[in-house]
Amino acid sequence: MSINLPFVSGKVENTINEEELVNLDSAKSAILIEATSGQILYEKNAHEKLAPASMTKIMTMKLVLDAIEDNNLSFDKMLTTSTHASKMGGSQIFLAENEQMKCIDLFKSMVIASANDAAVVLAEEVSGSEDNFVRKMNLEANKIGCKNTNFVNCTGLPVENHYTTSYDMALMARNLLINYEDTITPFSSTYEDYVRKDTSNPFWLVNTNKMLKMNNGIDGLKTGWTNDAGYCITTTMKKDGMRLISVVMGAENPTLRNNDTLKLLNYGYTEYELIPLKGKNEEVTYESDIVLSPNKYHIVTSEEVNYIKRKDVKLGDVTYDINLNRDKIRKLCREEVGELGVYIDGELYTKVNLELKEKPAKASFIEIVFEVFKSLFK
Repeated sequence: MSINLPFVSGKVENTINEEELVNLDSAKSAILIEATSGQILYEKNAHEKLAPASMTKIMTMKLVLDAIEDNNLSFDKMLTTSTHASKMGGSQIFLAENEQMKCIDLFKSMVIASANDAAVVLAEEVSGSEDNFVRKMNLEANKIGCKNTNFVNCTGLPVENHYTTSYDMALMARNLLINYEDTITPFSSTYEDYVRKDTSNPFWLVNTNKMLKMNNGIDGLKTGWTNDAGYCITTTMKKDGMRLISVVMGAENPTLRNNDTLKLLNYGYTEYELIPLKGKNEEVTYESDIVLSPNKYHIVTSEEVNYIKRKDVKLGDVTYDINLNRDKIRKLCREEVGELGVYIDGELYTKVNLELKEKPAKASFIEIVFEVFKSLFK
């Protein structure tokens, strides 16, 4: 099951003029965040409702990967193109009605070449119809904290009342990457590939994100364009152990869109650094309970904890507070058995859920008697 991260946390305190340093050329709306913490490093009109075009497919990707994670779908499954899916306009791989294609080929067609017909086939497989899938998209958007998003289709093709914001788009991209970074980036970083390669009707997929050719650490995520939306892009880049996510919406042309994206990313990596505080599955404490087997259990973090700071600002004093729910542990819960509070100079920075490293089980009567007997001779 995927993790839903409900919000992007507060903006890093700045003593500099962001507008002067970044000076975006064309974007109507933009945002830059660090992926693991969700901290906002830059924003411009980040809550303005705008058409997202094919960036919509970021949510489609997330829900398809959720279905695979939950074993309701597999990349190897052959899917059949419906009449509805075969009639999609815009970017497509020209699927014929009743044409069958593997899920993995449909998925890479959607991610790499923004194929609308492939996206609809996937949506129909997950939810039975595109309308049902769109309802799921909106529920998921609400669950992760999007406040100004409404989807009407799974593709981003122009339609009335289909909108989001750069802030909400960053939330969606962050959740996709937190849950499925190792799965999605091999697709989103691929510049060209084929489907139907060994048939009489091969189709050449070319990525709509030309910045991938720069080999600078950019490995996704999704472009978008319609007359209404202008040129949009959600970009992610990993460098020096830090992953940034930028969103640019409403640019006048692809060159200005890419220029604004590079300005945001350069600003982020020039001005900020990531300080690792806790790794994912890092042990924070251990305890013993004779009613459990094994009686000694280890408490670990459910996700990594990083602190993002300006490079010219000294890191404050970091302290931790562990709060465990031992009743949940005795009820054999493994996840969300407590919280780790992280404090910087005495102020709460963030909280992270704690989990059991081992799968808990009830101890047998013999095991309990043995532990009691051992304790008598210590």
